[in-house]
Order: sequence, then C-alpha cells, then structure tokens
Amino acid sequence: LDEFFETPPGSADESEASPPEDSDPSAGFGESQAASTRSPDARKIRQTFLRLAEIFHPDRVTDSETQARHTEIMKEINRAYKEQDFARLLEIEQQHQQGRADWQPSEQNDLERQCDRLAQDNQLLKTQYETIKLELRELRNTPEGATVSDYRRAKRDGIDPIEEMLEQARTEMKTLEKIRDFVRNFRDKKMSVKDFLAGPDLGRRLSPQQLEDLLDEMFDLQVSVVRY
Repeated sequence: LDEFFETPPGSADESEASPPEDSDPSAGFGESQAASTRSPDARKIRQTFLRLAEIFHPDRVTDSETQARHTEIMKEINRAYKEQDFARLLEIEQQHQQGRADWQPSEQNDLERQCDRLAQDNQLLKTQYETIKLELRELRNTPEGATVSDYRRAKRDGIDPIEEMLEQARTEMKTLEKIRDFVRNFRDKKMSVKDFLAGPDLGRRLSPQQLEDLLDEMFDLQVSVVRY
C-alpha cells in the first residue's frame, strides 16, 4: 500500500500525515517536493495533499472494503499532487466534506481534470507571453535594439544600409589605392617634386592636411594587414 502513498519529505506537517516508519514516504517525490515549496500556490497544494493523506491513508482503517476504497482514492490524490493539480485535490476534499461515500474515479472526473489542467497551462502560457513581450520592449530600448529598428525602418523605405556601407568602403579603398600608387611613383622617382606637391588626382582637390590624414590612414591599414 505504501508504494502509491508517497509523502514528500521536508514538511512541518510530515509527522502527522506520513505513513508508518516501515514505508518509504520520500520515493518519487524529490523534484515535486522541491517545486512545491517555491510559491504560495504550491504550498497550498502541499497542505491540501497532506490533509487528504491524513484522511485517506489506507493503514488508518481496518476493514478490507474501506481500505480498498481508500487505496484507490490515495492513488488519485498522489496523481493529482504529482501533476500539481490543485483543482482535483480540492474536488476530492469537497466530496469528502459532503459525505459522498459513493466516490469513484470516473471518466468524467478525468475529463474535468484535463480541462482544468489545460486551463492552468493556458494561463501559464499567457504569463510567459506577457513576460516575452516585456523583454522585447526592454530590448528595443537598448543601443542594439535601436540599431535593429533603424535597419528595419530603412529596409521599409527601400534603403539597404549594409549595401550603402559597403559601397562607401569600396569608394574609400579606391581612394587609398590611388594615393598608394601616387606615393609609390614618387618613391620610384617617376614624378617630380612639383607633381608630388600638387597631390594625386582624386577627382577633387585635397588640402595638405587631408592628404596627410589619408597617408596616415593608409599607413595604419598597411601595418595592420602585415601584423595579422
């Protein structure tokens, strides 16, 4: 009888509702008991379970007919507790309080229990959905989220930001290549000092400072390529 009456350990009410010492009250309940202590609702489920166990433990009756009946009820109680089915435990307790001696597990009870469980699962999914919405809302307020929002907005307007950045990079590379060739020609004495001071032909006139900045940038890029 004790193989289906499995009272989880660690409860203040354990000494009142647990089976005799020769049984194994902790079998099969490690994870369920740990979960049951995490929230007020879980504690209510456990308290209801212990009350029912106190009432329907088969070892508390002597005649075989009542003992067999309590055995079936305890199976139902244990199953409801393992599933954290509070509605089912309350139903069993209410039937006992109303003095219904004809209680039997039935297909209708199973259907009602499944409906109640689905309702609980649905509520859990709603809670998770609201949590995800909140996380997304918070993510949009981060710099990364703002970048994604700007990218999507540009795509809706027919603009490809990635392609624009690539095109800009290609243009800058062509400019650097022209400057590289210009400096190389001066190094190889293929141009005069006068031509060098006039600067490279980039389609626009560069100031000495701009030319110096471009040379520095090209030098840094070359050093990075050689290093890696």
